[in-house]
Amino acid sequence: MPAIQMRQGPVVAVIIAVAVLVLIFLNIGDKPKRNVHTHGKSAHANLADDNAVEHESDDPEYDALVKWLLKSGAEFPFVSGHKRAHAGGGRGLFATKDLTEGEVVIKIPAECWLSHRSILRASTAAHVLREDPVVKALIEEDETWSVVIGMEYERHNEYSPWKEYLHFMRKQESTIWWTKEQLEALHSQRIMEDSLQHQKNLAKIYERIYPHLFEEYPHMFTEDENTFESFTWAALTLWGRAFNVVSENSTGLEYGLIPIADLLNHDGGRRASWYVDYNDERMQNDPTNYFFEANRNTPEGQEVMISYGDKRASYNFMLFCGFIPFGQTYGDFVHITVTYRQLKEKDLHVAVGVDGDLDNNFVDELSEKFDNDRKLALEFMLHKISAFLENLPTTYANDLVALNDLPEGNYQKWATLTYRTRFKRIYNHLVDNLKANIADTAHGHTKNKHKQNTYNQAYASNNFKDRSHHMAYAMDNLELKP
Repeated sequence: MPAIQMRQGPVVAVIIAVAVLVLIFLNIGDKPKRNVHTHGKSAHANLADDNAVEHESDDPEYDALVKWLLKSGAEFPFVSGHKRAHAGGGRGLFATKDLTEGEVVIKIPAECWLSHRSILRASTAAHVLREDPVVKALIEEDETWSVVIGMEYERHNEYSPWKEYLHFMRKQESTIWWTKEQLEALHSQRIMEDSLQHQKNLAKIYERIYPHLFEEYPHMFTEDENTFESFTWAALTLWGRAFNVVSENSTGLEYGLIPIADLLNHDGGRRASWYVDYNDERMQNDPTNYFFEANRNTPEGQEVMISYGDKRASYNFMLFCGFIPFGQTYGDFVHITVTYRQLKEKDLHVAVGVDGDLDNNFVDELSEKFDNDRKLALEFMLHKISAFLENLPTTYANDLVALNDLPEGNYQKWATLTYRTRFKRIYNHLVDNLKANIADTAHGHTKNKHKQNTYNQAYASNNFKDRSHHMAYAMDNLELKP
């Protein structure tokens, strides 16, 4: 383009003055009201566009999402979402240049999020969520239902401000989708019962709200579009992909879906480093932008990942995220209860992790029930657990062979066999340890107290609070009766 020459000095002076004022204005606007997780740096991310790459993919829905985000003021020039060639496929977020730990790589304006505030601010169903007494009562019980119902509505709204984002979203995997027959194939009574209970709870909420919406707002909600399946899709999407989008100093939580950031896949040990800022003078308590920082040095072409929870139970991953992490075994544990309900005695509880060792305090308590005969107590455990394993349709060895021989592409079979092998391995290690301990006890040997590995052996405490936690997140709950 040819240069434009200004022939009059005053015009140049005016232009320079205007430019200076614009720069001053922009600098003032960039100062955050307050910020979170800034690590001593400015909360404003300055993502230069000099080295930015074009966001192109083989997925037109992803391309449309990127176009919408960039138009809305989002910045993520050094990462790109594309399909993964391994680890179950799906999409991931990959570095398009060498990233340095602490470098801001994602900035997403709040108007692009799907959160309680953004739904109430921009959805055409906001008045229903705010004013309808039936819906309002549910949201007062749990604010996240405003996101679920609002997102489910917007999914079918042709003119939704989140249209590109909602069309890009894929179905969130979860055992909550599975039938009872499919759940039975897991061989874990625990996860089958809990998955079915979640189905019932979702159905209860749906029946409480949606028939009312169909009757009161037939121009907005219809039985053909706003189905139970669509409602479940929205709930699972929020449960499995949301971030907390309020200040860490806040007394509560507010979950929101963040485009692009929700492509960050799980890898244990990669603590997420992100924050939100507040620099809208009109709504000073509302977050303005979401920023994500590289949590480690990442070479160009490698996937950028975060931890969904290093101490999160494997059962919880399976239920809400549809997978169990490779190489992360902290969350693999079963909960065993020795119950004396008929004798009105105190039940005994123990959590057994991947190494299959019993907590010594539990063994001591159990031995008291057998006249302090430790060998007899261990034999009781061995007999009961061996009988339980013999009654399962397949063995650990059978499942392990089937998993190793499984062709790629069969997600449900992979998930089933992965879950079965992970919790049956615990029981098999427990049986081996019981046999060894019985032999040692018979020869008068006493082993040193087992030292817990906090990343491989799950919760070992025997206090009541931890027992409740064990029962809520164990891969399997086994009740033994003397």
